[in-house]
Amino acid sequence: WRKEGVYKDYLVLFSSYVNRRELDMLVRLDFDKYVDTEKWKAIERTAPGGLSADGLTLCAPDYAYLADRTWDGVSPTRNLAKAVYLYIPYHFEKGVGKPEYKKYFETYVKPQNDGWLAENALSAWGVYLNQHNTGAPWDALFLYEYSDPVGLARRDNVKTSVRAKLRNDPTWKAVSDSKQSYRIDDQVVVMDPIVAR
Repeated sequence: WRKEGVYKDYLVLFSSYVNRRELDMLVRLDFDKYVDTEKWKAIERTAPGGLSADGLTLCAPDYAYLADRTWDGVSPTRNLAKAVYLYIPYHFEKGVGKPEYKKYFETYVKPQNDGWLAENALSAWGVYLNQHNTGAPWDALFLYEYSDPVGLARRDNVKTSVRAKLRNDPTWKAVSDSKQSYRIDDQVVVMDPIVAR
């Protein structure tokens, strides 16, 4: 399908551990433009979730959402074969809309994500905003690609180190000190990528 131009790229992730509450598998499809999703919609009519009749006897797709990858970062030394992912869904706090969340993210979260990338704990990250978030299971979805299990194990130490450096930035520090809540996190899922051979 990628070669046929149905989508630009894809990523398949499986939950690393037993997980009844969230998801077992996530398929992310990347499109060049919104209208390209029509090609995928045509496939869904005969193959829900892209699954053949045989595939549908083994499992069933739960849901699909259109989202915009609003922010991301990638390391030049990225190696998908060693990567470990964290799937983190967030809901906006009551009264917080996309404009407020975007400002908060740009000021407070993005500098941290870029710092974690610079520290080589993350090898890539992407944050997706749901296009139709009314009643959705998430408003913002974070996909953190850790360089390897060691990068994931260093997560808390790297967070602390990067935040200590960012305290010298008065704009970042003001948001950190305000204690205003912009989002509510949901269950984090550790996932492994399925890498094509």
